Amino acid sequence: MAIMEEAVTFVQKENVAELGSELIPTELYYSQEQFKIERERVFSRAWLFAGRDVEIPKPGDFFAKEWDICDANILITRGKDSQIRAFHNVCSHRSVKVVWEDRGSAFGFSCPYHGWRYGLDGAAVSIPDSESFFGLDIKSCGLTPVHVEVWNSLIFINLSAAPEQTLLEFLGPIKTKILEHSLEGFESFVTIGGDVPVNWKCLIDNFQETYHLASVHRLSVADRSVGSENPLAHPISFEFFGLHRLMGVWGNPHRKPDLVEGIAIKGGGVISQGAVQQNDSHKLLRHPNWQLDVHGIFPTLLFDVAPTFFFIHEFFPVTVDQTRWHSTVWFPKAINAAQRFSQEYSVAAFRDTVAEDLAVLRTQQRAIRSGAKKYFNFQLSETMCRHSYMMLNKYIEQSPNQAVD
Repeated sequence: MAIMEEAVTFVQKENVAELGSELIPTELYYSQEQFKIERERVFSRAWLFAGRDVEIPKPGDFFAKEWDICDANILITRGKDSQIRAFHNVCSHRSVKVVWEDRGSAFGFSCPYHGWRYGLDGAAVSIPDSESFFGLDIKSCGLTPVHVEVWNSLIFINLSAAPEQTLLEFLGPIKTKILEHSLEGFESFVTIGGDVPVNWKCLIDNFQETYHLASVHRLSVADRSVGSENPLAHPISFEFFGLHRLMGVWGNPHRKPDLVEGIAIKGGGVISQGAVQQNDSHKLLRHPNWQLDVHGIFPTLLFDVAPTFFFIHEFFPVTVDQTRWHSTVWFPKAINAAQRFSQEYSVAAFRDTVAEDLAVLRTQQRAIRSGAKKYFNFQLSETMCRHSYMMLNKYIEQSPNQAVD
């Protein structure tokens, strides 16, 4: 089927003039003082993405995640009443980690140290030799709750004692853009990731700009976003929503897949083939050569949506120069072998592409710390990076309960 031809208007400098053109101090990427400020003024206050509700579909299902920057391990559960709750994964007795598994299903939780037991609702239900304690009130011995809210299957937590905004207030108008893509039915997922020796801002910057595609990925996937009409992978659009941001990525409609990829495409579509896989809804809302949307949700979530899959990139600061990174690819449940092959091919292609990114990123932190360069110089295709930097500074500087425009 022929691809409909339509002139593409790529983003111009005047479209993002509101963000300015200042150089970005590299010190912010290795300063211990900056890292401490980010802990206190950002991660201890903002809503943080934790997962999707379809990861814990049944009562008793749970998962746990580390937020090292806040010294927090958070347990997310679905109770007998089907309500999703979040708790600090810390025993009320001697502060030992209660649940050691990353995910699973249980009727309750037992601390491995002294056997204190907790229900799915976090309440303490059994304390061995409780009569030997002095004035112990079991009702006050539950797991410490964490604020949690769910929107559009997305679970967010807030580590502050009293969140400054509700989740819906925090997300603001970018909710409308996310709702242009249906997440219903995307329940199969594969997660890849690991610890990377680089500041979290370097890592997230890599995944929210297209400038590197023609260079880092020139032998792999660059031609999916690079073509004669767009030799340097310029984005189609940028939009800004207070703390959050959105980039529309162009797809090369003239790209010719190799034999194996061609077979995979027939099975249900593969990663980065969005320009030729749009459904009727996308055709009404997007340019014919649109490939995917990259949503940047402050502070550390990138949510990339294409017609047949979506990514969720999570970045967890561990130290000033180490980041734990998870990328989860979500697909519809495969209904036949051909669709399963298509999805497996997509995961393998994504894994290999990310390996190219990491090979470069692993060299960056030490180079930054050398002090050889005092500034980063972001260009047009790195506009999401500039917006992240600006919103981080604004959020740090703002007073509690003051919205960031």
